[in-house]
Amino acid sequence: MSGRDVSRGKPFRTRGLLASGIGGVVAVALGLAGPAPASPEAPPFTPESSPRAMPPPDSVDASSFPDLERWVQRYVEEGGRTVGMVAAVLGPEGTEMAAAGRARGDRRPTPETLFELGSVTKVFTSLLLAELAAEGLVELDTPIGSLVREGTELTPQVAEITLLELSTHTSGLPRIPGGRALIPFIVRPGDPYRGSTKDDLYRVIERLGEDDVRTRGTWRYSNLGPALLAHLLEEAAGAPWEELLQDRVVEPLGLEGTSVGAPPGTDRAMAQGHRENLRSTRPWRMDAYAPSGGMVSNLSDMVRFLEAVMEAEEGPLAETTRAGGSRTPGLGWVLQEEGGRRTIWHDGRTGGFYAFVGFDPEAGRGVVVLSNTSHDGNDFSLGLLHQEPEVAPIRVGWLPLTVTAALLIFSPLIVLDTAAREDERAEAEVKPKGRIHLLDGALTGLLFLAFAWKVGAWQVVPFGAWWLAVLLTLASLAWSLREWRGRPWWVSGARGRNLRAGLSLALVSALFAWALWLF
Repeated sequence: MSGRDVSRGKPFRTRGLLASGIGGVVAVALGLAGPAPASPEAPPFTPESSPRAMPPPDSVDASSFPDLERWVQRYVEEGGRTVGMVAAVLGPEGTEMAAAGRARGDRRPTPETLFELGSVTKVFTSLLLAELAAEGLVELDTPIGSLVREGTELTPQVAEITLLELSTHTSGLPRIPGGRALIPFIVRPGDPYRGSTKDDLYRVIERLGEDDVRTRGTWRYSNLGPALLAHLLEEAAGAPWEELLQDRVVEPLGLEGTSVGAPPGTDRAMAQGHRENLRSTRPWRMDAYAPSGGMVSNLSDMVRFLEAVMEAEEGPLAETTRAGGSRTPGLGWVLQEEGGRRTIWHDGRTGGFYAFVGFDPEAGRGVVVLSNTSHDGNDFSLGLLHQEPEVAPIRVGWLPLTVTAALLIFSPLIVLDTAAREDERAEAEVKPKGRIHLLDGALTGLLFLAFAWKVGAWQVVPFGAWWLAVLLTLASLAWSLREWRGRPWWVSGARGRNLRAGLSLALVSALFAWALWLF
């Protein structure tokens, strides 16, 4: 039997395993990488009626940061990293704001446009800790074993972890839970925290032993720690974390557009999130992990918040930014010293957004950056803060480019290969195909297009290439339909081939549904 005969005799291996291999690699890669992760009456998204409309560049003292508008415009249009962005620079001379790109549809972002804050939420959760400590409800050194709900059994090493350590990422807790708790992060990478509960968090810490927290006392970034912190504060104060945050932090600071998650009715005010490849994506629902990354806010509120932090000389706001060392954690903040320059900052990133808040206490300068695309914007944000921004050309490795090209090329070819007339080949190699094979090939081609949309390197590859692949695949499907009437559902006398084709179709169908709704 020839090599060609063997290949065509195993459609399950040539298409089903290829499709599942790509899906599996993508899922495992994302799962191992891990997720980095408005008032009830928010104003409607109408820039003209916004109470704090974006000031034109010439209306602000340009000495606060020269050419901010130009730099933000360049970052959006030339950088290939984000669809839309708003930014503000605070300085002794005043505050300058700028916006570029698109927030939703063709709308330009404004200071009232809502963005997911991602891990910047940790700063607010830690500020709540400082507030409750100032009220005497808890102490920073309170061990978590004294606050967990009744019936929770912890090893002594875990029970001794303090609230301060949860806030400063020195508790030894992992970034995200391991074991079976990791499954949702792999199965549902497009919204990994959805469905998580407080019970899940307790189950994780109950399973931890001495070896699991052996890094306690050293910095180890964790989404689990701040999430657990908030739920322990609930136990101490006898109220939900969201309510405590609203009463102790959000309302006193006058943050009218800031909340946990986007409130109902604010869809038009909420920016559309995008993946790193600039394709649109759904918002994350953080659920039990909301204290680590579930807040939503706008530029106006974040400027107001940063002003309050920069001006605070005592009290909880000031306490959150005090620590020592070259790069040490404050209460929710990263405190960094390099070259004699001290920077206090935190960034955030979800599946469709990026946020940055930071300031230089000696220079009296601060920066807020909010973007509706998930990407690493820290170099640009820190550059704005230190008045040395750069917009470097975006670089994508050969592997993403190769995967993009392969998915686009094979999507129409697989459909054509399945629809090919077997009776035009050498008689000794004829292996007829039924309708089940046509369906298998058609759905595999569509699966490749779906993966190309989700993971393609569209930040550098012209998106017209995807539409060209769509047209070619549709043409291949039209050709396949011509073969439909003349073929039976199953090939007689070929039970093994029929079974493999059925299994392949089932597998590809499951992967296609996963790619559309969970990835």
